[in-house]
Amino acid sequence: MNYVVTAAAAVASAVALPSRSNAGDQEPALPSDLPAWSDGLGRNVPVPIQDLRMQYGYDYSDYPEIFGKMPAGFTLEDQSIEALCHWHRRANEVIDQLSDPSEEELNDYCGLKNRIFGTVLSARPATPRQAAAQLRAVVAEIESLSCETNRASIEEVLDVDDIVKISADLTAATAAIVPKKHVGALQRGRKLTRAGLLTRYQSFLVQELETVSYNLYGERDYAKHTIFFDDAVRSRCTSTDRGYPFFDERTLPDRARAVLESLKIDTETADAIA
Repeated sequence: MNYVVTAAAAVASAVALPSRSNAGDQEPALPSDLPAWSDGLGRNVPVPIQDLRMQYGYDYSDYPEIFGKMPAGFTLEDQSIEALCHWHRRANEVIDQLSDPSEEELNDYCGLKNRIFGTVLSARPATPRQAAAQLRAVVAEIESLSCETNRASIEEVLDVDDIVKISADLTAATAAIVPKKHVGALQRGRKLTRAGLLTRYQSFLVQELETVSYNLYGERDYAKHTIFFDDAVRSRCTSTDRGYPFFDERTLPDRARAVLESLKIDTETADAIA
């Protein structure tokens, strides 16, 4: 069972504790404005979120069981959300496996875990998968603060600002992709324009990809979300312009015509375009 961070332990985990590499005999400095943990009537009150995530210096190389081997200049803020979530899980596992830890050792690990979690929440997800990883970290944090007889509430993990940010990030990460160029007319009279030809080619490629996907995976749309980099393809199709990362656009209409005409699909007239 994970260690439960009680109000007292939460205070300690939020306090500026020196890292194990430079602690020496110096006493840690305690913040002078720590909030009271009682409402004056003998009732415990939730630990303020900002105190659970107070940012203090840690020497991450002191925690190889969590971070492993790290490159020079390592900072949490520069890491991917997936990596941060992995280290948050590892921190919880390490805390759970501590054998008869001292209060100082437990506070040290809990403080580091809180900092990792705070960094997870402050990161900006670029994809729905990263946004989902953040939410899984929230669930993992709730579980780490819970026990069989006392389940932690979401208010102990998130505040209103966190929820607003998560909602905004999720909206941005799941937003539809907006074209950056205006396509232009697909036809002039009955004749296809270059854009019309490529649009027809796109229509074919999508259906071809769906066919391949269904044949290989039994799922029509799976291949739309999976990219394979094949050297035989890259060496034949990559642009000769080293500053351009995609296939050679100059020959794109020729490739479209060759493929479509091989399937007896019209590449000249626009009658089939809606």
